[in-house]
Amino acid sequence: MISMSQDEFIKIASNYFGICDVSTDWLSLLDRHVDIEFFLKEVNKLNGSNITEDELADLQYLYNEYPLSKLYEYFIEKREIILSNDKTEVIRQEQEVTNEFTTLTNQLDEYKNEMSLILKNGINECGSDIKTVQNQLLIALDDAKDALKESEEAKQIKVGIFKGNKEAIEGLQLAVAKLAKSGETQVTALTVQLIYMQRLAMISKKILELGLMSTIATRTVISEIEQKLKDPESKLNNIERQEFNKLLIQLKRNEDISSRLDKQKEGLVRHDKVLVKQGKQIDSILERVELLEKKLNPNGEDSLNDS
Repeated sequence: MISMSQDEFIKIASNYFGICDVSTDWLSLLDRHVDIEFFLKEVNKLNGSNITEDELADLQYLYNEYPLSKLYEYFIEKREIILSNDKTEVIRQEQEVTNEFTTLTNQLDEYKNEMSLILKNGINECGSDIKTVQNQLLIALDDAKDALKESEEAKQIKVGIFKGNKEAIEGLQLAVAKLAKSGETQVTALTVQLIYMQRLAMISKKILELGLMSTIATRTVISEIEQKLKDPESKLNNIERQEFNKLLIQLKRNEDISSRLDKQKEGLVRHDKVLVKQGKQIDSILERVELLEKKLNPNGEDSLNDS
């Protein structure tokens, strides 16, 4: 189930409480109990949450003001808690993340195969994206060819002057030609290597983004990367292993931070509940004191608060 958007939430609030926006103070709407009841039913149904009217009323003991933007976040957080406790939903999310991770790593394998094919058949067999990068290297390659041409012309002149060294010079020319051919091959290899590194970086970024989507996603991606690193059939090269290890470190660090924040949040929630309970107790005491004052001073004289 897709969670409601903030715009949808504000629209529903406006239907029940009049024109509202993200800055409207929720606490100012709490006296409209009938509206709140039906408002909650519609929002909970859309959002997949189960927040009660009492929960929202308790907010007045914790805050001086509570904008609707913050109330929206409150609903979303409650929904996430419900989903995190739903095993079916957890399995579904894990499968989605696993499928996306597999798609990304399959793309990486495709890039590796394409790189091998290019090196085998020549750069003219490459795709349009590699040709884009190739064009950036063509100028340098043309300059190298021009230099080779000038070198050959100079050597041809020398052949006419030093006839006795003709064979040696021709051999040198042949060596230079082979060297130029070797240079072209190196440029081809450099081009496809550059493209591969760009693709690896792109996929690494997508995997990291995938892992940061949620706590479930983080744990799932960490598990998938660890399996990938351990699997001998994955055929990861050294560069890929280094990249996956970097991703693993980043995701585990994020998981550790998230875990600490969750624990702190749990502590704050418990603290808030204590404050709410104490607030209600204080209100109850004040009400009893007020009733006692009225009984002792029916005419409003000699109040307990008088010195």
